[in-house]
Amino acid sequence: MADKNNKELVRDGIREIWGEGKLDRIDHYFASDVMIEDPMGSQKGPKAMREQVSMMRQAFPDMRVSVDSVIGEGDIVAYSFTVTGTHRGRLQSIEPSGRQVTVKGVGLSKIKNGKVIHDHSQWDLFGLMVQIGAISPPEFMESGAGRGAQA
Repeated sequence: MADKNNKELVRDGIREIWGEGKLDRIDHYFASDVMIEDPMGSQKGPKAMREQVSMMRQAFPDMRVSVDSVIGEGDIVAYSFTVTGTHRGRLQSIEPSGRQVTVKGVGLSKIKNGKVIHDHSQWDLFGLMVQIGAISPPEFMESGAGRGAQA
């Protein structure tokens, strides 16, 4: 039963906080000393998480997040997700491009006393930067090499 509750906790937390922008729900899902690690860096605590979610939702105001799969065992939950949105706001120093993006990722959450105490996710930051035009794709990507193309 704990496995099911932990999976629901992670799924619902991602949906409400990242997908719907309900920042007031962070304290419901995450411990006061939660450690968050992702391609944007490491941060500790709900305040830092609120800032990161706000930044991403301002850059992508129509951001949608779907949790594609969730697997849990004991106090560990693994998940995969897809984020879509349109780059309509500034993302750190990157001006809005108006481009639509799709980014996939995976994560692991550790649960204690009904709250996430550590979350480590990896998502395609490089792909996001290419999609919004912040960087150019390497030549091998443009030619199709590395994606099943014959050399």
